[in-house]
Amino acid sequence: AAKAAASAAVPLLVHCELMTTAEMEALQPDITADPNASRRFATFLATRPPLFERRAIEALVGLVEEIPSLRAHVVHLSDAGSLPLLRQAKRASGGRLSVETCPHYLVFSAEEVPDGETRLKCLPPIRGAANREGLWEGLSDGTVDLIASDHSPCAPELRALSSGDFLTAWAGISGLQSSLQATWTAAASRGWSLTNLSHWWSEGPSTLAGLTARKGRIAAGMDADL
Repeated sequence: AAKAAASAAVPLLVHCELMTTAEMEALQPDITADPNASRRFATFLATRPPLFERRAIEALVGLVEEIPSLRAHVVHLSDAGSLPLLRQAKRASGGRLSVETCPHYLVFSAEEVPDGETRLKCLPPIRGAANREGLWEGLSDGTVDLIASDHSPCAPELRALSSGDFLTAWAGISGLQSSLQATWTAAASRGWSLTNLSHWWSEGPSTLAGLTARKGRIAAGMDADL
């Protein structure tokens, strides 16, 4: 896929989690002793450690180094611990590697997710409060290029709302309708401006899509996407 994307001169968009079946099975919790364990977000979070993200990002960085014409993009970055690796790799890539994160990673934290609130299950998962602030730092220094919704709606019954079981619920957040408001609330509380928000939500995505001649800014000659 990487060679095909490079040949077609289009970016390779990658969900960064890499693990073996054995690792997945080893991390599955035994809930026989505590039937309510699956209702706790921490139980689910333990099944998707940051190591899985970092391993995939390392593999992607290796592909960018191996294929000189490859442009690659990390979608929905959750792990702030991967930012130093990404920062170094971006400098070395000459602009061929980009990164996004999502509103739910910037607004929520694992400690705040109530028991049974399966609407906040996604992959990679929402992590701790310190991790959330690390992602904001990544936006601040430009390691994270843009914000995207990763909108993932599903039929209500797939959310497992009645049981609140994080282990069986759909993994994906339906957030497109509130992404801008949520991001602005969180950004404003940290001193960011609408100019910053415009860059992360408009200019960054248009750059990724190769549409900067028409999209991403309010300026003469640009499409009036207001």
